[in-house]
Amino acid sequence: MGWLTFDRASFSVLRGVPGRFVSSPGVVRTFCTVCGTPLTYSNEGRPGDVDVTTMSLDDETRFPPTSEVWISDKVSWEIADPTRAQYPGDVSDAPV
Repeated sequence: MGWLTFDRASFSVLRGVPGRFVSSPGVVRTFCTVCGTPLTYSNEGRPGDVDVTTMSLDDETRFPPTSEVWISDKVSWEIADPTRAQYPGDVSDAPV
């Protein structure tokens, strides 16, 4: 799933009220309460950021991927794109 990271202070939901749930300690995820689409991911370890699912945007083509993170957790049939920066975990890890 593609994600974008935004400054929390610059991000707002324009319509509706997303559902929220704590998926693990310190992590809150939101979703559309009508269709179930995942919307955001927030981690208290990064309080100034909010990650937003690319496909939940009105125009997902505005934000093509530039890196691949958590490739250490990818499923065996998934092929990493060698033209993008790749990280075994998040972007604070050294690239592969």
